[in-house]
Parts: sequence; C-alpha cells; structure tokens
Amino acid sequence: MWQCAKCGTQVDDDAWVDCWKCGANRAPEEALVPVFMPSLASILLHHEKKKGAPLTEDEALAIRDRATVVMSPVSVAREVEAKRGYRDVEPEFCWLEWCSLRLTLANEEKA
Repeated sequence: MWQCAKCGTQVDDDAWVDCWKCGANRAPEEALVPVFMPSLASILLHHEKKKGAPLTEDEALAIRDRATVVMSPVSVAREVEAKRGYRDVEPEFCWLEWCSLRLTLANEEKA
C-alpha cells in the first residue's frame, strides 16, 4: 500500500504505478546516502586534537573507514545536515575535504 503524494489517496496495490484517483505517478524510492554519526568532520577533528598534530591521509582514511555510518534516504540526510548546521565531509573525498576544512577552522581560530 502507498499514499499518493498529490491527492492523498491510499492505493492498496503496490504493483500500481499510478494513482487510480488523480493519475499521478508514484514517487520513486529515494536514493540512500551515508550519514556519519557523529559527523565525519567532528570525528576527524577529535582525532587530530587528540594526536596534537595534523592527521596524515592514511590516518584520516582509516578513521573514516572505522566510523559509524548509517545509510539514509536523501531527505533524512538533509534534515540531519540542517540540524547540525553544516555540511559534513563527503566520505569519497574525505582527505581533500578534511584538508580544506582544517584550513577553514585554523583561519577562524586566528580571527
């Protein structure tokens, strides 16, 4: 069973692609994306402060690979991002984005 996003009608048969009442197409399933808990940025920052020196690329990637991550629909990931107030480091570009974030944080500390 699914509910039409356009008119709210309950459609009992999952095999139906269109709403029987208004003809609207059923919304496609949302893509799943990784959401780190806590954020990957905060995890990397914690480890770097604990180390007392900049993380190496190998260290950052190993931390990423051991971190807790949940696969969530895009809409849920956007809600988490909005609640955090910042965009997290993308796991695929972990090292590059971490280096950029580290510079931003260093500049903010100087100001």
